[in-house]
Amino acid sequence: MYGTEGSVVVPVPHEPRIIVTSREGARILGKEEIGEVRPYYHYSVDHLAECISRDVDPIPSVKWGYCVTKILIALDQAAKKERVISLV
Repeated sequence: MYGTEGSVVVPVPHEPRIIVTSREGARILGKEEIGEVRPYYHYSVDHLAECISRDVDPIPSVKWGYCVTKILIALDQAAKKERVISLV
């Protein structure tokens, strides 16, 4: 994710490591700072399996998916245009 004041990079999604860059320089956050990282898809599959076994609806709804997609598109536009993009 890139902003006007810096950036945050997750080099390998399944490893606990994030690189934060700002005017003060780059800082690498590892397992000690951010904890254990488990891939998003593993959590999603676990959640779906639990919902099936308990016969309940999954937490992420279509509306949730729409909102997340809207945010991701705005982040991409903001990075490309180097300006703030309103979500309102």
